[in-house]
Amino acid sequence: MNLMMRRYIALDRHGMGGVGKLPGKAAGLPALLFYPIEYLVFYAIGVCVLMVVLILLAARWMVRLQ
Repeated sequence: MNLMMRRYIALDRHGMGGVGKLPGKAAGLPALLFYPIEYLVFYAIGVCVLMVVLILLAARWMVRLQ
């Protein structure tokens, strides 16, 4: 088992980055979205790739209209 897998198992065991798993605490969605900072990086990269693809498709469409 490599170091990254151990780290994610430890984060999951402790509530994804220190968010408590007590009833009444918001540990579900905010923990999945914000606590491991790598998720934010992956979301940002995904949004950038999506924007590039959409811009290229729009440029192709505009060239075809001329």
